[in-house]
Amino acid sequence: MNLWILFPKSLLQIEGILYLPIFVIPFYVYVLYAIVKHPENRTGLIIFLVLTLTASTTMFLLLGPRIGTIFPPLILLSVMLMPLGMLTLKIWQKDITSIWVWGLTSVAGCLHSLSWAVWLFALAGS
Repeated sequence: MNLWILFPKSLLQIEGILYLPIFVIPFYVYVLYAIVKHPENRTGLIIFLVLTLTASTTMFLLLGPRIGTIFPPLILLSVMLMPLGMLTLKIWQKDITSIWVWGLTSVAGCLHSLSWAVWLFALAGS
């Protein structure tokens, strides 16, 4: 089973896609701000940051020709899906402030995972 097929290689065709990690930075700054500003979401946001750090460390340590087909893409998917799950829960609870917090955190998680996938595809193709 190869879970890398969930990340389309056609993303490399987009002009400027390799600058994606730069766009992640403001969203993670907001996540750090939200940890301080919104204590009701602090635990979930810290879990998200730990998950992100774990994913980045895993991807960096496994970087190479035998990166793996199950665990690395699975951890990147968890970085994308964890904040989306929290966003869905907050939408169901109709908590407007938390919807904004988890909406921007979802964008951060998706950009983080896509930037790792795009860079790995670019390195594999070079």
